[in-house]
Amino acid sequence: MSAYATKEMFRERFPNTEMTDEQIISTIQAASVDVDTLTFNRITACGFDMLTDFQKSKVINAVCCQAEFRFQNQELFDSPIASYSLNGASVTFDKSRLITVGGAITSTDIYAELKQSGLCVRRL
Repeated sequence: MSAYATKEMFRERFPNTEMTDEQIISTIQAASVDVDTLTFNRITACGFDMLTDFQKSKVINAVCCQAEFRFQNQELFDSPIASYSLNGASVTFDKSRLITVGGAITSTDIYAELKQSGLCVRRL
């Protein structure tokens, strides 16, 4: 599977990112897999080139945003810990701001963007 966005597309949306080019490429690939999961592999089934221009723009934007989300929240993806406390100080993820579909985790904002493409409908 090829990624749905390029390094250049990502840099255009996030010019001040702290990611290296190599990190961008690998994170975009992971974000594309997430988007495939969130869209129930509809993009893979029909092919990215078969999407409308509107759908392509929504998918590309969602992939770029998901890549930045993955980078900024790496601990969310790498850690099995749901919450942590030590001497009265605690850290907990606000799960109301997250969406999980088929194991892919994203923010409600990114999912809302992707839903506009019509590819996230749960029915056939």
